[in-house]
Amino acid sequence: MESLCAYRLTHNPQTIYKAMHYFGVIFLFGLGAGLGSRFISVMGMHTIWLSCGLLMISFLLMFIKEEMEEHPAFKK
Repeated sequence: MESLCAYRLTHNPQTIYKAMHYFGVIFLFGLGAGLGSRFISVMGMHTIWLSCGLLMISFLLMFIKEEMEEHPAFKK
């Protein structure tokens, strides 16, 4: 939300990108929770692995981008 408010004030494209990036992470979290509740009747306790996979993707998306910005040598 901070980035979204900053974009509203500055209209800097980087801040809206950052806001959408984090909203994507939140969306994947919600998607994992929703899919987990739907697949529990089909896959049973193995459904937790589906949710864990989506959470791992969210986690990686959240930190990989920031690391690449802070350490330009990773971009090579």
